[in-house]
Amino acid sequence: MNFEAQTTNGVTINPGNPLAFCISKSSDIPADSLTCLFAISEPHKFKKICVYENFTDCQHPQTPSFAPETAEERQYKNPDHKLNLFATPPHEAYPISDFQNNELNFKPSFSSKKQKHLIFSGFVDEQSYLESAAGSFLKITARSLAALLLDNEAHPQIYSHPCLDTLFRKHLAPYGVTSFLGSNRIFHREFHVHKGMSEWAVLEKFCENYLNVSPRLHSNGIFDATVSKNHKNFSPSQNSNLTENSQSLHFSNKYSGIRYTSIQKYYKRHHILSDIFIRTGRSSDYSIHLKDEHSREENITKKRYIDSFDTENSAILGEVMLSSSRNKSQEIIITSPGYIKAEIFEQASLNSPKFGKINNLIVHGIKYKRDMRSEFSQFRLKPSINQN
Repeated sequence: MNFEAQTTNGVTINPGNPLAFCISKSSDIPADSLTCLFAISEPHKFKKICVYENFTDCQHPQTPSFAPETAEERQYKNPDHKLNLFATPPHEAYPISDFQNNELNFKPSFSSKKQKHLIFSGFVDEQSYLESAAGSFLKITARSLAALLLDNEAHPQIYSHPCLDTLFRKHLAPYGVTSFLGSNRIFHREFHVHKGMSEWAVLEKFCENYLNVSPRLHSNGIFDATVSKNHKNFSPSQNSNLTENSQSLHFSNKYSGIRYTSIQKYYKRHHILSDIFIRTGRSSDYSIHLKDEHSREENITKKRYIDSFDTENSAILGEVMLSSSRNKSQEIIITSPGYIKAEIFEQASLNSPKFGKINNLIVHGIKYKRDMRSEFSQFRLKPSINQN
Protein backbone atom coordinates (compact mmCIF):
# COMPACT_ATOMS: atom_id res chain seq x y z
CA MET A 1 0.00 0.00 0.00
CA ASN A 2 1.14 3.56 -0.76
CA PHE A 3 0.02 6.57 1.28
CA GLU A 4 -0.16 10.21 0.21
CA ALA A 5 -1.29 13.03 2.49
CA GLN A 6 -2.01 16.69 1.87
CA THR A 7 -1.23 19.31 4.49
CA THR A 8 -3.53 22.20 5.33
CA ASN A 9 -1.32 24.53 3.27
CA GLY A 10 -1.69 22.35 0.17
CA VAL A 11 1.62 20.43 0.19
CA THR A 12 1.39 16.74 -0.76
CA ILE A 13 3.83 14.47 1.04
CA ASN A 14 4.53 10.77 1.41
CA PRO A 15 4.30 9.97 5.14
CA GLY A 16 5.94 6.58 4.57
CA ASN A 17 4.64 3.13 5.47
CA PRO A 18 2.39 3.14 8.55
CA LEU A 19 3.15 0.98 11.57
CA ALA A 20 -0.51 -0.04 11.53
CA PHE A 21 -3.66 0.90 9.66
CA CYS A 22 -7.25 -0.22 9.18
CA ILE A 23 -9.71 0.56 6.37
CA SER A 24 -13.40 -0.13 7.04
CA LYS A 25 -16.38 -0.10 4.68
CA SER A 26 -20.00 -0.85 5.53
CA SER A 27 -23.34 -0.84 3.74
CA ASP A 28 -24.83 0.71 6.90
CA ILE A 29 -22.41 3.67 6.94
CA PRO A 30 -22.03 5.77 3.77
CA ALA A 31 -18.53 7.02 4.63
CA ASP A 32 -15.56 4.63 4.56
CA SER A 33 -13.10 5.11 7.42
CA LEU A 34 -9.33 4.95 7.82
CA THR A 35 -7.24 4.78 10.98
CA CYS A 36 -3.45 4.74 10.63
CA LEU A 37 -0.36 5.14 12.82
CA PHE A 38 2.93 6.53 11.49
CA ALA A 39 6.40 6.91 12.97
CA ILE A 40 7.13 10.48 11.92
CA SER A 41 9.79 12.99 12.97
CA GLU A 42 8.08 16.22 11.99
CA PRO A 43 4.45 17.03 12.93
CA HIS A 44 2.18 18.21 10.11
CA LYS A 45 -1.44 19.28 9.98
CA PHE A 46 -3.16 17.18 7.33
CA LYS A 47 -6.52 17.73 5.64
CA LYS A 48 -6.64 14.86 3.10
CA ILE A 49 -5.17 11.40 2.79
CA CYS A 50 -5.17 8.79 0.00
CA VAL A 51 -4.30 5.09 0.03
CA TYR A 52 -3.29 3.25 -3.11
CA GLU A 53 -3.19 -0.47 -3.72
CA ASN A 54 -0.30 -2.17 -5.45
CA PHE A 55 -1.70 -4.97 -7.56
CA THR A 56 1.08 -7.24 -6.34
CA ASP A 57 -0.38 -6.85 -2.81
CA CYS A 58 -3.83 -8.08 -3.83
CA GLN A 59 -4.71 -11.69 -3.04
CA HIS A 60 -7.94 -11.87 -5.04
CA PRO A 61 -7.49 -14.90 -7.32
CA GLN A 62 -9.33 -13.18 -10.17
CA THR A 63 -7.16 -10.07 -10.21
CA PRO A 64 -5.44 -9.73 -13.63
CA SER A 65 -1.69 -9.62 -13.94
CA PHE A 66 -1.84 -6.01 -15.11
CA ALA A 67 -3.56 -2.95 -13.73
CA PRO A 68 -5.92 -1.23 -16.19
CA GLU A 69 -5.68 2.53 -16.47
CA THR A 70 -7.95 4.09 -13.88
CA ALA A 71 -10.52 6.85 -14.32
CA GLU A 72 -8.39 9.01 -12.05
CA GLU A 73 -5.34 8.55 -14.28
CA ARG A 74 -7.28 9.35 -17.44
CA GLN A 75 -8.77 12.42 -15.74
CA TYR A 76 -5.38 13.64 -14.53
CA LYS A 77 -3.70 13.14 -17.90
CA ASN A 78 -6.27 15.26 -19.73
CA PRO A 79 -5.52 18.90 -18.81
CA ASP A 80 -8.34 20.19 -21.03
CA HIS A 81 -10.99 18.29 -19.10
CA LYS A 82 -12.80 20.69 -16.78
CA LEU A 83 -13.77 18.07 -14.20
CA ASN A 84 -11.09 17.19 -11.66
CA LEU A 85 -11.79 14.15 -9.50
CA PHE A 86 -9.37 15.43 -6.87
CA ALA A 87 -10.68 18.96 -6.53
CA THR A 88 -11.00 19.82 -2.85
CA PRO A 89 -14.75 19.93 -2.02
CA PRO A 90 -15.98 23.12 -0.36
CA HIS A 91 -16.61 23.16 3.35
CA GLU A 92 -16.01 25.63 6.13
CA ALA A 93 -12.26 25.79 5.44
CA TYR A 94 -12.48 26.35 1.68
CA PRO A 95 -14.54 29.04 -0.12
CA ILE A 96 -17.15 27.85 -2.63
CA SER A 97 -15.70 30.23 -5.23
CA ASP A 98 -12.30 28.54 -5.04
CA PHE A 99 -13.88 25.17 -5.62
CA GLN A 100 -15.93 26.39 -8.57
CA ASN A 101 -12.85 27.98 -10.11
CA ASN A 102 -11.06 24.65 -9.69
CA GLU A 103 -8.11 26.29 -7.94
CA LEU A 104 -7.79 23.80 -5.11
CA ASN A 105 -6.48 20.60 -6.66
CA PHE A 106 -5.15 17.54 -4.87
CA LYS A 107 -2.91 16.01 -7.51
CA PRO A 108 -1.63 12.55 -6.60
CA SER A 109 1.58 11.42 -8.22
CA PHE A 110 1.16 8.61 -10.75
CA SER A 111 4.78 7.56 -10.82
CA SER A 112 3.76 3.91 -11.30
CA LYS A 113 0.77 4.31 -13.54
CA LYS A 114 0.24 0.60 -14.12
CA GLN A 115 0.90 -0.58 -10.59
CA LYS A 116 -1.39 1.19 -8.15
CA HIS A 117 -5.06 1.90 -7.69
CA LEU A 118 -6.94 4.27 -5.41
CA ILE A 119 -8.77 2.40 -2.63
CA PHE A 120 -9.34 5.22 -0.13
CA SER A 121 -9.50 8.98 -0.41
CA GLY A 122 -10.85 11.10 2.41
CA PHE A 123 -10.68 14.00 4.79
CA VAL A 124 -8.80 13.91 8.08
CA ASP A 125 -11.23 14.03 11.01
CA GLU A 126 -8.65 13.88 13.78
CA GLN A 127 -4.91 13.55 14.24
CA SER A 128 -2.77 13.19 17.33
CA TYR A 129 0.99 13.48 17.70
CA LEU A 130 2.83 11.61 20.43
CA GLU A 131 6.44 12.13 21.45
CA SER A 132 7.94 9.68 23.92
CA ALA A 133 11.08 7.71 24.71
CA ALA A 134 9.93 5.11 22.16
CA GLY A 135 9.83 7.71 19.38
CA SER A 136 7.47 10.14 17.67
CA PHE A 137 4.16 8.86 16.36
CA LEU A 138 1.27 10.34 14.39
CA LYS A 139 -2.24 8.84 14.47
CA ILE A 140 -4.74 9.85 11.80
CA THR A 141 -8.44 9.05 11.52
CA ALA A 142 -10.19 9.97 8.28
CA ARG A 143 -13.48 9.46 6.45
CA SER A 144 -14.22 9.37 2.74
CA LEU A 145 -16.06 12.03 0.71
CA ALA A 146 -19.46 10.82 1.97
CA ALA A 147 -18.55 12.31 5.36
CA LEU A 148 -19.28 15.78 3.97
CA LEU A 149 -22.77 14.63 3.00
CA LEU A 150 -23.35 13.22 6.47
CA ASP A 151 -22.00 16.26 8.32
CA ASN A 152 -23.90 18.91 6.36
CA GLU A 153 -27.59 19.66 6.83
CA ALA A 154 -29.74 19.97 3.71
CA HIS A 155 -31.80 23.06 2.96
CA PRO A 156 -35.46 22.25 3.75
CA GLN A 157 -37.60 22.44 0.62
CA ILE A 158 -40.22 20.68 -1.48
CA TYR A 159 -39.52 19.29 -4.97
CA SER A 160 -42.69 19.12 -7.06
CA HIS A 161 -41.20 16.96 -9.84
CA PRO A 162 -38.08 15.33 -8.37
CA CYS A 163 -35.47 13.42 -10.34
CA LEU A 164 -31.98 12.20 -9.59
CA ASP A 165 -30.28 14.84 -11.73
CA THR A 166 -31.96 17.68 -9.83
CA LEU A 167 -31.07 16.25 -6.44
CA PHE A 168 -27.51 15.55 -7.60
CA ARG A 169 -26.97 19.18 -8.62
CA LYS A 170 -28.51 20.56 -5.42
CA HIS A 171 -27.20 18.14 -2.78
CA LEU A 172 -24.13 16.31 -4.14
CA ALA A 173 -22.23 18.35 -6.73
CA PRO A 174 -21.48 21.28 -4.35
CA TYR A 175 -19.45 18.87 -2.18
CA GLY A 176 -17.27 17.47 -4.95
CA VAL A 177 -19.27 14.43 -6.09
CA THR A 178 -18.33 14.20 -9.75
CA SER A 179 -21.23 12.34 -11.38
CA PHE A 180 -23.97 9.81 -10.78
CA LEU A 181 -25.13 6.48 -12.15
CA GLY A 182 -28.82 5.61 -12.14
CA SER A 183 -32.28 6.31 -13.53
CA ASN A 184 -33.14 9.95 -14.17
CA ARG A 185 -36.89 9.31 -14.24
CA ILE A 186 -38.98 12.35 -13.31
CA PHE A 187 -41.62 11.66 -10.65
CA HIS A 188 -44.85 13.66 -10.68
CA ARG A 189 -45.33 13.77 -6.93
CA GLU A 190 -43.80 15.90 -4.22
CA PHE A 191 -40.57 15.03 -2.47
CA HIS A 192 -40.05 16.71 0.91
CA VAL A 193 -36.67 17.65 2.39
CA HIS A 194 -37.37 18.16 6.09
CA LYS A 195 -35.49 20.31 8.59
CA GLY A 196 -32.62 18.37 10.14
CA MET A 197 -32.04 15.96 7.24
CA SER A 198 -28.44 15.57 6.13
CA GLU A 199 -27.48 15.86 2.47
CA TRP A 200 -26.92 12.09 2.42
CA ALA A 201 -30.32 11.41 4.04
CA VAL A 202 -32.02 13.33 1.22
CA LEU A 203 -30.43 11.18 -1.50
CA GLU A 204 -30.86 7.97 0.49
CA LYS A 205 -34.58 8.66 1.03
CA PHE A 206 -35.15 9.44 -2.64
CA CYS A 207 -33.19 6.40 -3.86
CA GLU A 208 -34.88 3.94 -1.52
CA ASN A 209 -38.46 5.26 -1.71
CA TYR A 210 -38.61 6.38 -5.35
CA LEU A 211 -35.95 4.40 -7.25
CA ASN A 212 -35.95 1.28 -5.04
CA VAL A 213 -32.14 1.16 -4.97
CA SER A 214 -29.42 1.18 -2.31
CA PRO A 215 -27.16 4.21 -2.94
CA ARG A 216 -23.39 4.15 -2.56
CA LEU A 217 -20.67 6.77 -3.04
CA HIS A 218 -17.53 5.19 -4.49
CA SER A 219 -13.99 6.25 -3.69
CA ASN A 220 -13.64 7.71 -7.19
CA GLY A 221 -16.33 10.31 -6.42
CA ILE A 222 -19.18 8.69 -8.36
CA PHE A 223 -22.62 8.41 -6.73
CA ASP A 224 -24.03 4.97 -7.60
CA ALA A 225 -27.82 4.58 -7.64
CA THR A 226 -28.00 1.41 -9.71
CA VAL A 227 -27.87 -1.42 -7.17
CA SER A 228 -31.38 -2.68 -6.40
CA LYS A 229 -32.39 -3.25 -2.79
CA ASN A 230 -31.98 -7.00 -3.15
CA HIS A 231 -28.45 -6.30 -4.49
CA LYS A 232 -28.82 -8.88 -7.25
CA ASN A 233 -27.84 -6.52 -10.07
CA PHE A 234 -24.45 -5.44 -8.71
CA SER A 235 -21.92 -5.22 -11.53
CA PRO A 236 -18.17 -4.78 -10.99
CA SER A 237 -18.09 -2.38 -13.96
CA GLN A 238 -20.11 0.10 -11.87
CA ASN A 239 -16.98 0.81 -9.85
CA SER A 240 -13.64 1.51 -11.49
CA ASN A 241 -11.93 -0.17 -8.52
CA LEU A 242 -13.23 -3.55 -9.66
CA THR A 243 -12.06 -5.54 -12.64
CA GLU A 244 -14.46 -6.58 -15.37
CA ASN A 245 -13.44 -10.20 -14.88
CA SER A 246 -14.41 -10.18 -11.22
CA GLN A 247 -17.76 -11.96 -10.79
CA SER A 248 -17.85 -12.81 -7.09
CA LEU A 249 -15.80 -13.75 -4.05
CA HIS A 250 -15.67 -17.49 -3.41
CA PHE A 251 -14.30 -18.60 -0.03
CA SER A 252 -13.05 -22.17 0.29
CA ASN A 253 -10.08 -23.93 1.88
CA LYS A 254 -10.71 -27.27 0.22
CA TYR A 255 -11.41 -26.18 -3.34
CA SER A 256 -10.04 -23.35 -5.46
CA GLY A 257 -11.02 -20.06 -3.92
CA ILE A 258 -10.05 -17.49 -1.34
CA ARG A 259 -8.53 -19.08 1.76
CA TYR A 260 -9.98 -18.19 5.17
CA THR A 261 -8.75 -18.61 8.74
CA SER A 262 -12.09 -18.33 10.57
CA ILE A 263 -15.86 -18.21 10.03
CA GLN A 264 -18.49 -16.88 12.43
CA LYS A 265 -22.20 -17.34 11.72
CA TYR A 266 -24.83 -15.25 13.55
CA TYR A 267 -28.61 -15.44 13.90
CA LYS A 268 -30.01 -12.15 15.24
CA ARG A 269 -33.72 -12.71 15.76
CA HIS A 270 -34.28 -9.20 17.17
CA HIS A 271 -34.04 -7.82 13.61
CA ILE A 272 -37.01 -9.81 12.29
CA LEU A 273 -40.35 -8.02 11.71
CA SER A 274 -43.52 -10.04 12.20
CA ASP A 275 -46.16 -7.61 10.85
CA ILE A 276 -46.32 -4.52 8.66
CA PHE A 277 -49.42 -2.32 8.38
CA ILE A 278 -49.53 0.09 5.43
CA ARG A 279 -51.66 3.15 4.83
CA THR A 280 -51.75 4.33 1.21
CA GLY A 281 -52.44 7.77 -0.24
CA ARG A 282 -54.74 9.86 1.92
CA SER A 283 -56.50 6.90 3.49
CA SER A 284 -57.15 7.11 7.23
CA ASP A 285 -56.84 3.37 7.77
CA TYR A 286 -53.84 1.02 7.67
CA SER A 287 -55.72 -1.42 5.47
CA ILE A 288 -52.80 -3.43 4.08
CA HIS A 289 -51.52 -6.05 6.52
CA LEU A 290 -48.46 -8.14 5.67
CA LYS A 291 -47.15 -10.98 7.86
CA ASP A 292 -43.86 -12.83 8.06
CA GLU A 293 -44.89 -16.46 7.67
CA HIS A 294 -42.21 -17.82 9.99
CA SER A 295 -42.37 -15.24 12.81
CA ARG A 296 -45.31 -16.92 14.59
CA GLU A 297 -43.49 -20.27 14.62
CA GLU A 298 -40.40 -18.56 16.05
CA ASN A 299 -42.39 -16.64 18.72
CA ILE A 300 -41.44 -13.26 17.26
CA THR A 301 -43.70 -10.20 17.59
CA LYS A 302 -42.42 -6.96 16.10
CA LYS A 303 -44.76 -4.72 14.06
CA ARG A 304 -44.40 -1.52 12.08
CA TYR A 305 -46.87 1.04 10.63
CA ILE A 306 -45.92 2.59 7.29
CA ASP A 307 -47.35 5.53 5.33
CA SER A 308 -46.89 5.05 1.58
CA PHE A 309 -47.75 7.42 -1.28
CA ASP A 310 -46.96 4.78 -3.89
CA THR A 311 -50.37 3.09 -4.10
CA GLU A 312 -49.37 0.64 -6.83
CA ASN A 313 -46.22 -0.69 -5.16
CA SER A 314 -47.13 -0.42 -1.46
CA ALA A 315 -47.53 -4.16 -0.96
CA ILE A 316 -44.28 -4.86 -2.82
CA LEU A 317 -42.37 -2.37 -0.66
CA GLY A 318 -43.86 -4.00 2.44
CA GLU A 319 -42.74 -7.44 1.31
CA VAL A 320 -39.25 -6.06 0.71
CA MET A 321 -39.21 -4.68 4.27
CA LEU A 322 -40.17 -8.09 5.69
CA SER A 323 -37.56 -9.88 3.60
CA SER A 324 -34.95 -7.26 4.47
CA SER A 325 -35.59 -7.64 8.21
CA ARG A 326 -35.06 -11.39 7.99
CA ASN A 327 -31.99 -10.81 5.87
CA LYS A 328 -30.52 -8.62 8.64
CA SER A 329 -30.93 -11.46 11.12
CA GLN A 330 -28.42 -13.67 9.28
CA GLU A 331 -24.77 -12.74 9.13
CA ILE A 332 -21.47 -14.48 8.36
CA ILE A 333 -18.08 -13.04 9.30
CA ILE A 334 -15.14 -14.45 7.31
CA THR A 335 -11.50 -13.62 8.04
CA SER A 336 -8.85 -14.26 5.39
CA PRO A 337 -5.09 -13.65 5.48
CA GLY A 338 -3.65 -10.75 3.48
CA TYR A 339 -5.41 -8.14 1.40
CA ILE A 340 -8.47 -9.28 -0.56
CA LYS A 341 -9.84 -6.90 -3.19
CA ALA A 342 -13.62 -6.47 -2.81
CA GLU A 343 -16.43 -3.91 -2.76
CA ILE A 344 -19.65 -3.39 -0.83
CA PHE A 345 -22.63 -5.21 -2.47
CA GLU A 346 -20.32 -7.57 -4.35
CA GLN A 347 -21.66 -11.12 -4.52
CA ALA A 348 -19.96 -13.92 -2.60
CA SER A 349 -20.21 -17.63 -1.86
CA LEU A 350 -18.83 -20.02 0.76
CA ASN A 351 -17.90 -23.68 0.86
CA SER A 352 -16.85 -25.02 4.26
CA PRO A 353 -16.95 -28.44 6.01
CA LYS A 354 -19.05 -27.04 8.88
CA PHE A 355 -21.59 -24.85 7.06
CA GLY A 356 -21.57 -26.51 3.65
CA LYS A 357 -22.05 -24.63 0.41
CA ILE A 358 -23.77 -21.24 0.66
CA ASN A 359 -24.44 -19.15 -2.45
CA ASN A 360 -26.11 -15.78 -3.06
CA LEU A 361 -24.27 -13.95 -0.30
CA ILE A 362 -23.76 -10.18 -0.46
CA VAL A 363 -20.81 -8.23 0.98
CA HIS A 364 -22.13 -5.72 3.53
CA GLY A 365 -18.92 -4.96 5.40
CA ILE A 366 -15.18 -4.97 4.69
CA LYS A 367 -12.28 -4.44 7.06
CA TYR A 368 -8.64 -4.59 6.06
CA LYS A 369 -6.10 -4.34 8.86
CA ARG A 370 -2.32 -4.53 8.91
CA ASP A 371 0.19 -3.99 11.67
CA MET A 372 3.63 -5.27 12.66
CA ARG A 373 2.27 -8.69 13.64
CA SER A 374 -0.57 -9.54 11.27
CA GLU A 375 -2.41 -8.70 8.06
CA PHE A 376 -5.96 -9.81 7.32
CA SER A 377 -9.18 -8.98 5.49
CA GLN A 378 -12.54 -9.47 7.18
CA PHE A 379 -15.91 -9.62 5.42
CA ARG A 380 -19.45 -9.29 6.76
CA LEU A 381 -21.74 -11.28 4.50
CA LYS A 382 -25.53 -11.52 4.39
CA PRO A 383 -27.84 -13.54 2.14
CA SER A 384 -29.53 -11.65 -0.67
CA ILE A 385 -32.93 -10.34 0.37
CA ASN A 386 -34.89 -12.99 -1.52
CA GLN A 387 -32.66 -15.77 -0.14
CA ASN A 388 -33.64 -16.94 3.38
